[in-house]
Amino acid sequence: MPAPARLWRIRRIYLDRIGAPAARFRDVWLEFGSRTGNPLDTILWMRNGGGKSTLIALICASIRPARNDYLATAETGRHLEDCVLGADTAHIAIEWQDPDGRRMVTGAVYEWTDRIQPADPNASWEQLQQRWYAFTPSRPAAEIEVLPFHDGNQHPTTLKAFADAIAALPPEADSVVIDYKDQGKWTSALQDRGLDPALFTAILKINASEGGIEKQFKFSTTDEFVRYLLSLVGDSATSRRLSTMLGKHRASIARHPRLRTELDFTSEAVQHLKLLKEDHQRLHEADEGRATQGHRARNLAASFSAAAAHARIQVARHSADAGEQRDRHKQAADNADVYESLHREYQWWAAHLLEEAARAVSADAEKTVAERDQLRQAWHLVPILVQHAELSAELKGLREQQTRDKADAAPVRQRYQQAAAQLIAVLYRSRRDLEATIDTNEATAAAAEKERRKAQDKVAEADRELGALTAECVQLRQSITVFETSVASAVADEHLPVGADLADTHTACAGQQTRLLHELDVEIPNAANALAETRSPIDAEHRELGTQIANIKTALRNLNDELQELLEQISRLGSHNRLTLLAQADTVDPVAENGALQQALTDAIIEIDRERIDLSVEDADDRRALQSLAGQPGLLPASLDLTRAADVLREHSIPAATGWHYLADAVAPALWQRAITNAPSLVAGLPEPVKSTETVC
Repeated sequence: MPAPARLWRIRRIYLDRIGAPAARFRDVWLEFGSRTGNPLDTILWMRNGGGKSTLIALICASIRPARNDYLATAETGRHLEDCVLGADTAHIAIEWQDPDGRRMVTGAVYEWTDRIQPADPNASWEQLQQRWYAFTPSRPAAEIEVLPFHDGNQHPTTLKAFADAIAALPPEADSVVIDYKDQGKWTSALQDRGLDPALFTAILKINASEGGIEKQFKFSTTDEFVRYLLSLVGDSATSRRLSTMLGKHRASIARHPRLRTELDFTSEAVQHLKLLKEDHQRLHEADEGRATQGHRARNLAASFSAAAAHARIQVARHSADAGEQRDRHKQAADNADVYESLHREYQWWAAHLLEEAARAVSADAEKTVAERDQLRQAWHLVPILVQHAELSAELKGLREQQTRDKADAAPVRQRYQQAAAQLIAVLYRSRRDLEATIDTNEATAAAAEKERRKAQDKVAEADRELGALTAECVQLRQSITVFETSVASAVADEHLPVGADLADTHTACAGQQTRLLHELDVEIPNAANALAETRSPIDAEHRELGTQIANIKTALRNLNDELQELLEQISRLGSHNRLTLLAQADTVDPVAENGALQQALTDAIIEIDRERIDLSVEDADDRRALQSLAGQPGLLPASLDLTRAADVLREHSIPAATGWHYLADAVAPALWQRAITNAPSLVAGLPEPVKSTETVC
């Protein structure tokens, strides 16, 4: 059921790229409101041909879009398709307001198919696409001034894009977009909002022709006037039902006495009141159902909005998870580098220890040779052997420490001191044994003397190697200190648990290194390839955006050039003598004083047109006078009214001539002055021809 009618009043109108070629509207706002924004009764004054009839026709066409309902079609032959030109997208938008302050926007958008106007628009009127829309304004997104009539480049928005934008307004706007094939739905949509399109029937009839309002109020009887008022304030169904009820009541009164008539009338009125109550109850239930459905629709729209917001939150969370995953991959890569560095360091230590072991074996062999070759001078080599033994013990302790993978600074130093003490004791015992055997070996000293020199050379070489070993020992102690510090740092940084087995830790690190190498060699390259594939279209889009930016910059430069030219033109116009004369000032700002200049130019054009018309009339009179003088020397032509009257009489075979021609034909030239003096009305009328001039004289 349609909603109760409201007293809607037009608050403002927006028109763009619409209207006849002689009265075309381009980005025009018509305000019909007070300073507080309330609509006012307004008189729109325009000169003839300014577009008043076109404006009324477009307003009515947006409410009553049927082609035959277009204003004055029967008399002028014009239709709506004559108001949409070329590739334009035409708009008319109307904002209404009722006495309660409630607002509503209705509008229409028109566009030719493929934006190509047919050669004969009236014959191909079905190619004109139309959309009608209505919504309730709400700030900030659903206001008439923020509708996308133009895109970012100030080009007209296409019909489809504009209709989609209306349909996408917030739920509280209660927007509706109707296709031109569904005029019934458009009528229902307006009735649901309290606007009855049938009210515009009277407006269409009144403005169908010049003076149409006078024809509407020519009534021969009062009954006709009453019927006319009833047709304006009520629909035909209600009027017929009321007429039926009154007819029944009149018949009842005629058949029964006065009291009986009143009783019957009261009984019938009670029945109708019951029907009215039932109708009102059904209307109330329908309104409640409509409100319930509207509430459900709003709840559903709110649910959709919440679901969309939740989806956006999920997208943001997944994006954050992806960022954290990238950070973990980066951290894993950094850890892989650290583990790789530790692995290389462990390999270096293993190689270094193997080298030390080889050197120890070589030292043992050299020691055996030295004992055989230089027994006599062994006591000179004791310090060297002690140092060598210490180094050997240290190397042996390091090998044991590597085997156990338990390095602790204090236990290592303790074991080192114990090994040194044991080695010293062994050396002392060896020295006593050597002293005991010195005498025994003196016999072999002579034989060994030959080899002494060679041994001295080897001793010198051993001294050099000993110096190198000493330096390496110092470096080894430093490396042990660094290693202990690294282990302590690893425990402090929780890379290694307290008291962890280095062998197990090394195995775990090796496994983790394998996994990291797999990530580095397989997973990360795959991810890099996927990112490269994802980046490829982004790079293409980036290049395309770069091209578009370059084009926009070029267009901006062109627009700046055009702006400069326009500014120069504005400067020239500001000093133009005609504009300064109109504005009565030395200089004029054509932009700031656009309205005043336009009004002044309009007034000047009207004045010039009036003077041109007067001159044209005077010129036509002069030409008639010259032609008449050339045809009848000495005679001026009659007035236009007399000439037309004479022509009409001659068309109906009634002999008639103007006063001047009658004077020239029937009166001698010498008597003209006398005839005019005696009958001055002769030259200003259509006298009947006479036979003799004496009668006139």
